Amino acid sequence: AAVALVTPGWWKPPPAGNYNPWAPMNIFISGIVYERLAYWIRKPGFYKPILAEKWEITPTKVTVYLRKNAYWHDGTHFTSKDVWTTFMIGKAFGWTVWLYLDRVEIPDDYTVVFYIRKPGVLVPRYILTTFIHSPYHRYGKWAEKVAKAKTSEELNKIREEVIAYRPDTLVGTGPFKMKSITEAEIVFEKFEKHWAAEKIVIPEIKFPLIYAREVAWAEAYAGRIDYAFWIPTALHETVRKEKPWIRIVYTSDLAGPALFFNLKHKWLKDLRVRKAIAYLVDREAACKAAAVILPHGPAVIPTGILNEVVDEWITPEFKAKLDPYNYDPKKAEALLKEVGFTKKEGKWYTPDGELFRLTLIAPGGWDDWMAVAEYIASSLRDFGIEVDYKTPEVSLYWAKLVPGGEFDMCIGWWGRWYFFPLESFRGILVVAKPGAHPWAAYPWVGMPEVIELPEIGRVNVTELLITLETTFEKEKQIELVQKLAYIVNQYLPAVPIGEKLSPWTCQELRFRFPPDDDYTWWLCPGDHLGALAIMILEGKVVPIPKE
Repeated sequence: AAVALVTPGWWKPPPAGNYNPWAPMNIFISGIVYERLAYWIRKPGFYKPILAEKWEITPTKVTVYLRKNAYWHDGTHFTSKDVWTTFMIGKAFGWTVWLYLDRVEIPDDYTVVFYIRKPGVLVPRYILTTFIHSPYHRYGKWAEKVAKAKTSEELNKIREEVIAYRPDTLVGTGPFKMKSITEAEIVFEKFEKHWAAEKIVIPEIKFPLIYAREVAWAEAYAGRIDYAFWIPTALHETVRKEKPWIRIVYTSDLAGPALFFNLKHKWLKDLRVRKAIAYLVDREAACKAAAVILPHGPAVIPTGILNEVVDEWITPEFKAKLDPYNYDPKKAEALLKEVGFTKKEGKWYTPDGELFRLTLIAPGGWDDWMAVAEYIASSLRDFGIEVDYKTPEVSLYWAKLVPGGEFDMCIGWWGRWYFFPLESFRGILVVAKPGAHPWAAYPWVGMPEVIELPEIGRVNVTELLITLETTFEKEKQIELVQKLAYIVNQYLPAVPIGEKLSPWTCQELRFRFPPDDDYTWWLCPGDHLGALAIMILEGKVVPIPKE
């Protein structure tokens, strides 16, 4: 009998979990169950068609032509109505793409036209990489309501109705459909009506439901897991020698931890104090601390631009104007004294004569980020700055504390999974505007909208971000990126610490996986199951014949 591929799952079966992709605690299995219109392949940079066969992009619209041989797992034909339904409900849920879209129309069963009211560099990617997970025959009634809704109150009511819906099973268009589910595992079988069924040589995928990394490692060590299992960093080299059939493929996560400052804090709003702290954070040492859990590569220079592409955006001449913030306690001391701080018996005191004390928070349970935060707290304490270090529960952290600015310093994301630095800049330069609501998971640091700096003069940060978002010529993009990098580097609302280097694991006891340099591994950051689906569809994961 053919062998099932095994990879860890982490979802909760019903009733704790559910099959509604819009509801909290849903069982969302990308690539395997739910498919995108297309995948964006970060390296070397191209789209791979999935539910879309082709598309046409103009400044005013994106026209997508769908494949005609796709089906939902319940046997219903996949059509443009399903794409329309997904995007219309997405409107009620405040999807970013609707900042740019005017409307979505479906002239026939296999054509979708997205009309653009505001151009944006990433708009085609927002559209094409969307998961189409809401078939019209299940969710269409709410999409129709969204199309008629006139007020935010109506949209809120529709959103509540959608969230409350509980489908009886998991239905996608992906290469595998759900066969069984228990408290211990979810099993998926090959979907015989999939548009690429003839290429699928894996008969089943089993997801043992594992909620602790150590358990996943124990199962993998025993040879019972084939793909995507955790290996303690300290054991990487040992495992390579003892079990040569286990492979570890490293890619940048295209994101990582940054130290964010609350600019409303009495002393942190002074740039000299922020710079002093930046000089006390040895980014290489911080990354070494994190590497006990997961390897990290230090940010080459704090700009918000990922290491892999910094030279693509920053010219050598402009780089000379930036501060690398190399570890330098003497510079930190001089800056604090310039502000009026004093040091007595190894402790720093503010110009008011009070002990200089800061609160630093990191998400509880994120061991690598906690290691970075612990290093930073230790470094500042060694220098004489008191630090209250806390690790709030992770959902509270991202939903309330970080977007609410309830911290003096916090660890937050930078890089944000794109080589094009717009999203990273957006995440660091979150402008505080009257009446504006903080974005979930974006640190609310009180960044002013208009600032003045040497080299670039007086600039409006929001206008710069919007201009970059709507500029398509590379030379003009470089000019804008350099200005925004200069703001990150010289105004310093945050200090990017390092990029997480994610180890993607497989063991070749029962299956062959693609070579380390295959582009599919670059799909893993943020979507390792989507990467697995592409590997399977391209015939790059195949059973090893028994001798």
